[in-house]
Amino acid sequence: MPEKMKNFYTYLLENNILCNTCNMNGTTLISKLMNILAGQCNSLDAEDAAKEVEKREALFSTVIAPGLAVPHARISSIDKPLVAMACCPDGIDFHGQNVKIIVLLLTPIAEPNLHLQLMAALAKDFSEENAISQVAKSATPSDVLTYFKNQEVVMVDYLTAKEVMRENVITLYDTDTLLQAINSFSSSPAEEFPVIDKNGNLKGIVSLTDLLRHCLPENMLWMEDLSSIYKMQPFAEMLKNACTTKISEIMNQDFITVSEDVPAVQLAKLFLTDGIRCLVVINKDGKLSGIVKLKEFCAKFFWE
Repeated sequence: MPEKMKNFYTYLLENNILCNTCNMNGTTLISKLMNILAGQCNSLDAEDAAKEVEKREALFSTVIAPGLAVPHARISSIDKPLVAMACCPDGIDFHGQNVKIIVLLLTPIAEPNLHLQLMAALAKDFSEENAISQVAKSATPSDVLTYFKNQEVVMVDYLTAKEVMRENVITLYDTDTLLQAINSFSSSPAEEFPVIDKNGNLKGIVSLTDLLRHCLPENMLWMEDLSSIYKMQPFAEMLKNACTTKISEIMNQDFITVSEDVPAVQLAKLFLTDGIRCLVVINKDGKLSGIVKLKEFCAKFFWE
């Protein structure tokens, strides 16, 4: 028999919700929420769990949207998710940011899929404009649960590319110049950018490797003796024409795309079988939706 569909609030007990919290910082509030969960789960060591939460916060901010923080950790001693929430209508300081809602999420270390399912459902629950402020003003825990129930956001059965992709992607236009691409690379840690046309249609990918390949065409790569270009003349020539060379001339048009609804495990297979480090995700209209980078994909399942 198939498992009954679940929502985020399935794991959020009314007694685990604090309303109208004020006059405390994020660290103090997390400690308060952690003690609530420890009181309900004998196997949870509040001090050790708090350290795990702090470790993740040191690696990356858990403020996933303006006003919403989701400090979390994967704990070996628990066998089901534990969730607690604090609503702060006026906002509190959370590691230098003002947040109105804190959701403490602890999941079993061996349940990476469930962890990401919960994170995805939570993000959808708060996706509507002013949702964070609305919930933060809830007078009672019952009001908070009523909000979630009215949202009717069902947790996905399995993760797809849409749940693990990065939506905010830097793009270049096919009419941009090589110089513009160089400037974009210099100001971003990215090693490749999707290239679109003026209508938003995906045209190709341009990477740092493409820049090097443009400097050293294939015939040069077969040369054993490169002494004739020790002074990097091909690079100088490329830079000389960088203002007039179009991205469309050097971009790679042979790349792999996946649709938003492709199962996440399929992405793992592509990373391994095709030896690529970045997958482009497209929506039902064939336009760019996001990207999935190998390291970010692994981070979601192994340590975030």
